[in-house]
Order: sequence, then structure tokens, then C-alpha cells
Amino acid sequence: MNAKRFSTISLLLTGLLLFILPAMQSFARGNSEAESTGRSTKQSDNTILRFGAMRGTTAITMSPYIIDSDRAGELVSVNVSVYASPDLVVSQLISGNLDAAAVPVNLASILHHRDPGILLAGISGTGMLYVIAKQGHPVLLSYEGTEEMARLSGQTLHTFGRGATPDVLTRVLAEQANMEPGVDFFIEYLADQTELAQKMIAGNIDLAVLPEPFVTRVLAGNPDLKLAFSLQSAYQRYFQQDYFPMTAVVIRREFLENHPKAAAAWLADMPAAYQWLSENLGLAAESGAEAIGLTPQMIIASFPRLNLTWIDARESTKAVDQYLNALHRSFPASIGGSVPASDFYLLSSCNESACQ
Repeated sequence: MNAKRFSTISLLLTGLLLFILPAMQSFARGNSEAESTGRSTKQSDNTILRFGAMRGTTAITMSPYIIDSDRAGELVSVNVSVYASPDLVVSQLISGNLDAAAVPVNLASILHHRDPGILLAGISGTGMLYVIAKQGHPVLLSYEGTEEMARLSGQTLHTFGRGATPDVLTRVLAEQANMEPGVDFFIEYLADQTELAQKMIAGNIDLAVLPEPFVTRVLAGNPDLKLAFSLQSAYQRYFQQDYFPMTAVVIRREFLENHPKAAAAWLADMPAAYQWLSENLGLAAESGAEAIGLTPQMIIASFPRLNLTWIDARESTKAVDQYLNALHRSFPASIGGSVPASDFYLLSSCNESACQ
């Protein structure tokens, strides 16, 4: 691996944990304790599925269950716990104190390598990373036929967390465009998303890649800032995919085997839960804002660019595998060292007697 182009394994893992802080800490409250947020409209003896999410945009995906933990029916209650740091989600999942969680796809691969009983159940987000530029910046100028990454030629792009998802994805896309960071364009790193957003709002930085909801925050805070393009759109172009598989829902095999009916009921409800969220965003924002850690206004404003969805593992296997292979070629540590085999994916349908 070329040391000039790629960070060390330790920096990759540090960056990974930095990025997956809920989007994010400027909105976070609380301490290391998880906040249980499941609300039930009735008393029941349902099997409880313990779901972990990080405070911020990750938790938005589970707001239908935060509002009504029994919405999936009489067989399962989804108890959502929101954590202020990603390492807590990881430790609780590995220890078996959580049955399922929402995590970045490459972290799902790392978790599966650590514990083969952790499986990818589906994709819950298809990317929320955007390049933002100051009005008049060359990146914003439209040239017919110019691909997204080519617009960065000769420019300095600011991001955070060397080895974090925005950095890694930018480098992977640059490879696809036959561009080399440090030669064809330059990357400068700030400590975190909060510092980067503050400097953009103050007008001290004119080009950066940020995740939502920081995109909404900086666009509202400085009218001279404009959205140039999304990294997920660039990914779709270069890899000829319909979507970028950024965020996954993982589930423990133990829960699937011990509670097949409950697992089947929850997984069957996931598409309806996402549809409910899109159709009742105002209610979800008002009801779930405190647990999610964002204001209702911020949730509503950022929602169109969050790209929340539900694509089960059977439908997303090819896209996930392609993404993990792309990361493995340049950043093997970011996926746990190797591309997981087919047993990483929950490919069989759950039924009343088994969920394999």
C-alpha cells in the first residue's frame, strides 16, 4: 500500500469511529448511558427486540419504533436505545446486550469478522455525504460532461477524520477518476464535523465534504455556501450502481434462531415503517426529536438528503459486496481485513419455525 496515499490501520479505525458519531455531537446530550426510548401504546407480552442506534440521523430511521414500540404487531416490541457514542453500540452488540443495531456498512463487516453471529439484515441509508462550496468557487461552475471528481482538480478539499468514511470514500472515488490526492487535488483535515461546519459558516473554508445534518446547518448559517454534488451520486456513476450502500441494519443470529416469529414480524414491518416515516415526518420529528437529539426543524429540513430507505439483504448483497470490495482494494482495515463471505448476509426469509 502506498503510504503517501493511504493512512495507517490505526488511523483508519480511529477515523471510522469518529465519523459514525451520531450526526452528531453538537446536537448530543447525555453521558455514556443509553437512553431507552421505546414507547408502547398497550401492555403486551411481546418478545422484546433490543435495538441500538447512535444519537442523531441514525436514530431517525428508528423513529417509528421510538414512537410506538409495538407497531410491528403482537409478536414483537422494538425497544430502541440511543447512545451518545459508537463504541457503546459496538460493545453492547458484541456482548449480546443488543439484538440489532444500525451501523455503517464497513463497520458491519468489521463486527461480522469479530463475531460471525452478527448478520447484515438490510440497508437503511444510501448516503448523506455532500461537497459544499462557497459561491463562485470553480467546483460550482458547470461544465457539460465534467464528472464530479474531476471538478476537484487543483482544489483543496477539507474534511475530518483521516480514514473516516468521507475521507475513504473520497479517495476511492478519486481512484476511479484516475486522480491522486496530493497530486491532482489536496485534502486537509480538521478535528471533527463541528469544527469544519463552524469554519465554513464563518467563511474560513470554501470547499468541504460534510454529512447531514451538518449540510443543512452550514447552508442555513451562511447563504454564500452552495451544494456542489453528493459523493453518493459520484459513487453511483463510477460503480454503475443504483445506490450507495452506506448504512446497514445488523441483527444477531441468536435472536433470529431463538425468536423466529418476532424477527419475521419486525423485518416484514421495516418497509412499512420507512413509508410511515416519509408520510408522517412532522409527527415523527416532533415525537422523536428529544430521543434523536435533533430539533424537529433540523430533522425535517435535512430529511430529503438523508436518503433513508429499506433494502433487505437479499436485494442489497451485490451492491454491498461491490462497495466492500472497493474498500478492500485500498483500505482493507476499514472492513476488518477481508470481504466477508455470503454468510454475512441474512439471505433466507424468516418463518414461524426458523430464520436462517
